[in-house]
Amino acid sequence: MKNKVSAAAWSANITMIVTVIVVIVAEYVASFKGFLASVTGHHWVTKSVLEVILFIVLFLLLGMVLKQDKKEPMKAIISTVVVGFASIVVLLGFFIFHFMGK
Repeated sequence: MKNKVSAAAWSANITMIVTVIVVIVAEYVASFKGFLASVTGHHWVTKSVLEVILFIVLFLLLGMVLKQDKKEPMKAIISTVVVGFASIVVLLGFFIFHFMGK
């Protein structure tokens, strides 16, 4: 593992983006939500398991490919904060719009 901090940060970024997409798609596609529920018994449990697996796989892969750079970890951490806040805003906005629109 050359760059653990960057690998963890970029893995978290990608995992957050995928999670936001999966959550929104599951709200609109009943069959997808049903599939998620059928895997573990509840759709949120399946999403959580998916997130953990995705993060670990990405962390291991990115840890092997990312080059060591002194500035890269800080850039990766800043991007993780930005993606985290953006994910919160998107999901909060989505659920407010989704439930107020009904």
